Amino acid sequence: MKILLTNHHLNGLTGSEIFTFTVANFLLKNSNQVILYSKFIDETLPFFESKNVEVISDLNLIKNEKIDIAHVHHVTSALEVRYYFPDLPMVYLSHGIIPDLEQNPELISNLDIAKFLAVSEEVKDNLIKSGVNKSNVEIFRNIFNTDLFHEKRKINKKLKNVLVVSARIDENKENKIKKACAELNLNLKFVGGRFGWKNQKQISELIQCSDVVFSLGRGVIETMLSGRVPFVFDYLGGDGLITPENYKESMTCNFSGRKNQKDYSVAELKKELSKYNYEYGVRLKELALKEFSANIKIKELIGIYDKIIKKKSRVKLSSLDKTKLKLINSVISLTKDYQTNLLSKYFEKSIINYEVNDELDGLIVEYVSLEEKSKLLYFEKDSCQRQLNSLLNSKFYKLSQFLLNLKR
Repeated sequence: MKILLTNHHLNGLTGSEIFTFTVANFLLKNSNQVILYSKFIDETLPFFESKNVEVISDLNLIKNEKIDIAHVHHVTSALEVRYYFPDLPMVYLSHGIIPDLEQNPELISNLDIAKFLAVSEEVKDNLIKSGVNKSNVEIFRNIFNTDLFHEKRKINKKLKNVLVVSARIDENKENKIKKACAELNLNLKFVGGRFGWKNQKQISELIQCSDVVFSLGRGVIETMLSGRVPFVFDYLGGDGLITPENYKESMTCNFSGRKNQKDYSVAELKKELSKYNYEYGVRLKELALKEFSANIKIKELIGIYDKIIKKKSRVKLSSLDKTKLKLINSVISLTKDYQTNLLSKYFEKSIINYEVNDELDGLIVEYVSLEEKSKLLYFEKDSCQRQLNSLLNSKFYKLSQFLLNLKR
């Protein structure tokens, strides 16, 4: 099976990029072909290249290729895919309820989406409220590489070590956690966002050295797969310590903290932490494996593809839909052309180069030139040099170099 997989951006090791990488990797492991399309390609590119995933940023390059199905993330990608592939069966997966990119693209234009997928009950309800037929939405949860996130050492019987994995936690909640842990004489470590980023292998090791992990979403699931006990509490508030009893309730909102949105006090945090039971780690791991293991769930996804392909029922787009798609695609392409302006923030400082280890092991950082950055942003052979020459000859670039030389 040849699958067109899309994600609006490949800018970092965050939710949708990691999800996309895992899907692509396990589709390939199951003897499928994958072409990945993303309009904005940056530092996550080498991870896909390390698995020999073909990555493109221009659908026009493959519009004449025979593809069996499109698996699409994000509104704009759905609109672009339907414009270039009017008759291609399409699956649309939504990761959340808040970002505009995660909404129902058929609010803009009829796209004849064969199946909607949602990562949680909350997301499913959001799609239905937007007009998607209830019978056309299935839940397909986040999937995880259990070779990377699994139990490597036994959890402590008595709570000793606490880890906070967060990109967005505010200082107020940070200080509450610090105070609660200090009063309980617990070891505490923060990672993510302003505390410093770590790669997936490093996060896995940090989780293994912990008993309780404060996090949201993917971090919660990674914690359970590692045989540890998660605590859902971050910038949105939270659901508290996850146990086998409240696991399903929090999962309906993808462990986002939106289920209860409780802003715990220091005393309440201490009370929740006092519920710690090391046996929860074992039981939660068993539950998480059934719901989130990529080895298991990728076969379900392939089964969804097969059913859609075999149906062969397609709704022809109206002339109005085609006109709207043409206009929208033109606007999207024009916006991408302005992306070169983003390079201005890299004029004064160099940016990352990379060396990739296996399975998202790490991103070894070093500094490279503006020209190398351009290759990352515009890596297609046909357009890279043209984009680079245009940038280097622009008045904006020449002025910035003049100002930099004055500064030196």
